[in-house]
Order: sequence, then structure tokens, then C-alpha cells
Amino acid sequence: MSAPLRVLIVRMGAMGDILHALPAVASMRAGLGEDAVIHWLVEPQWIDLLAVNDAGGLDAVNSAPRGESKPLVDVIVPADVKRWRKNLFSGETAREYLALRRRLSANNYDAAVDFQGAIKSASMAWLSGARFIVGPRTAREALADIFYTVKPEVDSEHVVDQAFDVTEAAVMMFHDDEWQTNEPFMPHPEYLPRDAAAEAWVDQQLTKLGITKDKRFALLTPGAGWPAKQWPAQKFGELAYTLVKEGMPCLINAAPVEAELAEEVVIASQDRARSVVCTLGQLIALTRRASVFVGGDTGPMHLANLLGIPTVALFGPTRPWRNGPYYQPSILLRSPQSEVNLSHSNQRDEGLESITVKEVMEAVKKVMSQAKS
Repeated sequence: MSAPLRVLIVRMGAMGDILHALPAVASMRAGLGEDAVIHWLVEPQWIDLLAVNDAGGLDAVNSAPRGESKPLVDVIVPADVKRWRKNLFSGETAREYLALRRRLSANNYDAAVDFQGAIKSASMAWLSGARFIVGPRTAREALADIFYTVKPEVDSEHVVDQAFDVTEAAVMMFHDDEWQTNEPFMPHPEYLPRDAAAEAWVDQQLTKLGITKDKRFALLTPGAGWPAKQWPAQKFGELAYTLVKEGMPCLINAAPVEAELAEEVVIASQDRARSVVCTLGQLIALTRRASVFVGGDTGPMHLANLLGIPTVALFGPTRPWRNGPYYQPSILLRSPQSEVNLSHSNQRDEGLESITVKEVMEAVKKVMSQAKS
């Protein structure tokens, strides 16, 4: 009997990009078989998207079988590349890099699959010593493809479908017959880990706010990767005020570094909304319970969409046909004034800012109605 196939996934960040890759990895497991051993190379801050990393530590996580707390992958391999780049010539960075190289090469991977298409991710895939290095023919960074031995054409527009294009090529290397990915057009909450401790924390927080399990609430995320992608905090606050006035409690989600932004929204809501600062694992649990989500082109929006939460996405300079919500129920709002600009500009997008609270409120009602039908 032949040994199970061993595959390394390389998608180190960021949050939305990892979420976009999950369906393709699920499809890959279906194509390679349940006994395939799948490792995932990821930056430490995003581990909670793949597994519940509790007090037992990552070694305990990796030794446990797949299940609700670790649904898709067998082993998570952390690579703190961002920190290494800040301390490129330090002894600690060199030691950690060499340790990672030894760890990867010891696994004798049959394939390494790079969904990222960047030089750093492609070089990490090559570093693994895998028999095949799979990555898109037209990589995001031009020199990345020199590391690939298998270069599928990626013709799809949406990044979720692009990941499927790469997956299909990876699986076909080990198939004697025709095989095609099954694209999951329905949301897939089962792809994300369930954390009992995070669920208990959410219960506690909602109880404090008077939100019972049977009561609806809206989850709003005002932050985004850069200011041009952010709908104004003042408008988020006005939206929250309107929602609460109509009987829908509003929670403002923020990462710890965005606490001030969340508080700005709370003030603009005339203190009708409540801010919730939480970890990534807690955010997953909190989002599962939301009745509707409103936010920009950011990780929490893609999280809500994958979980099947009715989603209103507010877009400005980024490309909705590539990064917009993939699953229904969802509504995307984007002004004709907005033009594509991926420069990570701090300058506000006039088109995004022109979207009115009334338009968003109408979209919230419509997407929630769609969810019921």
C-alpha cells in the first residue's frame, strides 16, 4: 500500500487571503483523498483561522486528529516572516529560518502549493524541497514563477476561483483520470474551527449586553487595511444609531489596534452601539452569531461571508470582481465614482464616502430578507 500523499500549502497571510484559500484546500483534500496529509505554512497571527490554538500549544494542535477544532489541515507550520524581515541580519532570525528549512525538508512533501504568488511565498515553497512546486503561471510578483515546476493558467477573475485553478493543477498530478474541482458556491462555516472557550466568551459578552441567543444583532467592522478602504466612522455610527432605533442591537468589532476607531463609531452612534475588542478566535465565534454584517473590503467581511452571515460589503478603490463577497446572501455597494487604486493610499476615496447611510440601511434590510427566503 502506497504512503499517503504529503502536501504543503503556502498562504501565509493576510486574513482575507487565507479565508479565500480554504475552499480550494477543502477541494484538494476531496481530490487527493481523506488520508492525504496536508500541512499549511502560515504567519503565527493567522493560526486561529486554521485551528483552535489553546493552552496546549501548537504541538498539541498538530498531534490531534482533524475535527471541529481543526477541520481542514493536519499540521500547521508557523513562519514569522514579517518579524524576520524587520530583523533580517539578526542571529535569531538566522536560527529560526534554518530551523524552518530543516523542518520543511524533513517532511518529504510530494507537492508544495503556493496560492500567494509572491516571491517570499514561492521561495518558501521551493525551500520545502517538495517534488513539485505549484504556483500560478502569471504570479502576483513576476519573479515568483522561477521557483515553480508546475505553472497552471489562472484565468478566473475572483481570487477564490483563482485558488481553484491552482488546486486543480495540483490534484491532477496525482490523478490518472480527469478530475475537476467542485466549486462550493454555498457558504462553508464548517471550514473554520470551532472554539468552545471562544463560544463561551461570546455567550458571556452578549449576556452582559442583554442580547439573548434568540435576539438578532448587527456586527459592524469600520476598520480596513488602509484609510482609502474605510467608510467614514461617522457614517458607521449613524448607521448603528438607525439600526438600534429600529430594534437591532449593534456591535462594533475592532482589533486591539483599532479600539480608538471603534470608540469613534460608538460616539457617533450617540452611545447606542457597543464596541467589542476581541481575538481572532473570538471574532469567529462572535460572527457566527451575528444576524447581519456590514464592513469594507477587509478580513472580517470575508469571514462573515464564508460563514453564511448576510453581508453588506462597502467597496471603494479595490476590485469587487476579484475581492468582493463570493457567497450569498450578500450585497456589494460601490459608487461609480470609485476607481481602482491599489496604492494603499491614506487619501480618502470620494466614491466610497459618497455611499449614504440610507443606501446601506436599505441594503441591510434587503440582504436580511434574502436570507429568509
